[in-house]
Parts: sequence; C-alpha cells; structure tokens
Amino acid sequence: MVPTPIGPEPHSIVFNREGGTCQIAGFELVICDRLAKADAINALGNFITSNRDYGNGYEWLYLHQVSFDGQTACLSLCFLNSELEMLLISVSLPDDTELDNWPTEETSIRHVAFMRKAFEKQLACSMKPGHRTFAWGSVWSNFDIRGYCATAGIRYARA
Repeated sequence: MVPTPIGPEPHSIVFNREGGTCQIAGFELVICDRLAKADAINALGNFITSNRDYGNGYEWLYLHQVSFDGQTACLSLCFLNSELEMLLISVSLPDDTELDNWPTEETSIRHVAFMRKAFEKQLACSMKPGHRTFAWGSVWSNFDIRGYCATAGIRYARA
C-alpha cells in the first residue's frame, strides 16, 4: 500500500510530455529514460524507503513522501542493469477502502480514473482507453485483473 508521509509535505511529481520525463518539485534531478541508478540514489536518497534487487539485472527503488496531482503518492523506479527502464506510480485517495489489507475493486477503479485524469492534464493527451503511446515510450493507467489493483506508470521504449 501507499505509505503515509511522515514529516514534511509531500513533494509533487510533475510529468513532461516531451520525453516522458518527470521531476519531484524542488529537486533538479530529471527522472528520465536510462537514468543511472546511482544518480537516482544520490539525488533522491531521502525519498527512498526500500529497494529490491532481483539478482537478474532488475532492481527497484521505492520512493515515498511524494504527491501526484495533490494526492499522496508512491513512486517506484525499475532499473535494468542500473538504467531506468520503467516507473510506476500509485496514489492514496480520501475514503479508500481495503479488504484484508488490499484495496477493494471500487478503490482501485477510483485510482485508475484519478490517474488517467492526472496524466491527461500533465501530458495534454487523452488516456482513453487507458494508455497512450509516444515516440519515447508509453504511459498507462488500468485495472490489473490478475493483481486485482490499479496499475499506472511509464515504460520507456527500447530500440
């Protein structure tokens, strides 16, 4: 689940349509395709709550104390061989409900709708039917029936 920030107000994540980059307000680092993991750790260390190394070239960094379109968010960065390949974003909304520590389908559907609207606003494009492809990669926000939860993020294109 999305961690509730402790301490300072969460920093806003802002996405840019050109290149699919994003930044956390108040920080110079541009989160972009092939960002070096070491650079992310050095610049965003205070946001990192945990990491996971799968031992096969893939490693994830999990960031907290951020917000997206005014709502508490969690940003997960996926690195392949120490270069950013994908990022996932999730939000907490007022009146979220859970069942056995997992969001209900209704909560997940609300998250999907929220993320689509936020991406539409920031990327100035339609998110119907739940994804959009650009020259630099793709952005999506959908309900994952297998995981039974909302999923949203950016995957960068590979040549």
